[in-house]
Amino acid sequence: MAAAVGDVFFLRCTLCNPPKDKFFVVALAEPLKLFLINSEMTEFQRARPDRAMAQAEIAAAEHDFLEYDSIIGCDWLSHEYGQDTLERALANDKRYRCIGRLSDAARRSVAAALRDNVHIPGKWLKLLKQHWP
Repeated sequence: MAAAVGDVFFLRCTLCNPPKDKFFVVALAEPLKLFLINSEMTEFQRARPDRAMAQAEIAAAEHDFLEYDSIIGCDWLSHEYGQDTLERALANDKRYRCIGRLSDAARRSVAAALRDNVHIPGKWLKLLKQHWP
């Protein structure tokens, strides 16, 4: 399965403490890089304007898979899944799957969160901005 920028996957986040099932957004398709969707900002993020600005809002009303408005954490680029590990996860457990795509408004919110982002390394940020205009 070829993942496209803006696709949303339900997957296991093994890097979360504790590990748990989460929604991931395809940030880059090649190489595959992901953002996490979180229910809210952490206290750490709220206390730091540069972190807060790197969070993109996503409305539940525009996304069937969400129960409530959430945020896309654009202050961290997940390398947890590559194309091979994504395909393996999808093949091995039917709970994990592509569940939809981001709305246009959510995509604009991601682009805004990337605009003055100081947390994604420059090489990746340049690539991201090409895919999230």
